[in-house]
Amino acid sequence: MFADVASEAIGIFLKWQLAKGRIMRRLHWKWFLASVAVSMAGQLVRGEVIINVYQNGSNVMTSASGSLDVTALSLFASSVDSSPGEVTGNSADVELAPTSSGLGDLYTGAVGTQSFGSGFAFLASSGIGDVVGIEGSYPSFVSGGFVRVPAGYVSGTKLSATGIYDNETISSLGLNVGTYTYTWGSTANHDNDSVVVDIGTAPAPAPSAFAGGSVGLALLAGWAWRQRRRGASAL
Repeated sequence: MFADVASEAIGIFLKWQLAKGRIMRRLHWKWFLASVAVSMAGQLVRGEVIINVYQNGSNVMTSASGSLDVTALSLFASSVDSSPGEVTGNSADVELAPTSSGLGDLYTGAVGTQSFGSGFAFLASSGIGDVVGIEGSYPSFVSGGFVRVPAGYVSGTKLSATGIYDNETISSLGLNVGTYTYTWGSTANHDNDSVVVDIGTAPAPAPSAFAGGSVGLALLAGWAWRQRRRGASAL
């Protein structure tokens, strides 16, 4: 979205400069264009999914949001039945999926703790959204922990899911409160992708749609203000 805003603003700017016959005399705007490009590109340097496991009244909730690049991981299994989601403390496993018919692809290669509690498998009471999850524990014949994404997942696609465990607590599920991070290698477009599991903390409110790309937007706003000021001076 921000790239579209920047592109439109840059197009308007170039047309305005052409009409005034000033492009060659406005070389300092090259810095402006380069700064916007760098700012927007900086928003895409890494992928991350944050999974929260938290108490909500008499129930435990799980939520996940973000996007990932799985090209640096190894595909282990395709179209695996993942419903309805589960948590397993002793194998550092938290999965989110629809209540039924949730198929996921399983990748290996994530590095992180292999346990975040003593609990065995607890199935979610219900779930909605995408298939997404992490299992830090893994057998010796694979290269790392398991990352679970929707079947046929395309890197960079946004992920969102919610699960509920009726009449449970963090303690009754055998989970240890804390933050657990799982990472893997980098590619040309993403660096150090990760899944972060935050047990005991509710998800933060979603940021404003204009929170990202603040530097580029600030530059665009500055340019617009300058043009308005020049227009007012010419009157």
